[in-house]
Amino acid sequence: MLKRHRFPRGEEKSEISVFEIANRAMSNLVVYLTARRLLSNAGEVLGSDSLDSIHLALENEDGSDLAAVTKTGRVLKGECFNVATSFFPVKRSHAVRKLKKATADIRVLSYNHDAREGGIVKSRLPDGWLELVIDLESELRSLGIADPFGSGSRVTP
Repeated sequence: MLKRHRFPRGEEKSEISVFEIANRAMSNLVVYLTARRLLSNAGEVLGSDSLDSIHLALENEDGSDLAAVTKTGRVLKGECFNVATSFFPVKRSHAVRKLKKATADIRVLSYNHDAREGGIVKSRLPDGWLELVIDLESELRSLGIADPFGSGSRVTP
């Protein structure tokens, strides 16, 4: 019932379910944690380059979830999401198509680590793309949140 029960968003004739709210919150965590990884481990991800600025887009808009500029002027665009294993191939394919259209020197695809459990990715990313897999539970623990999702719980809503 919670998955299908709809709540008003404040806009006329626009509603959202508890399930959608939870998934958006989890996707926003993936965006934040991707930005954190890019900022804190730029050498691992970008080689000798580093980020000069980064912009996070947490709204349901047409642009990229994150955009950044490196110190050498390269433009980075990224798509980040939280998704259930059953919907992963569709969501990943949509994100790849969206990134292919983006004007960028570096493209990042980032998602929750348990999305691919048992899933098979049929297509590889083009050369020069980054695929970052975010372990939400481990990342949140590294921030000092001892048991972010409760003992034995799964991360994907």
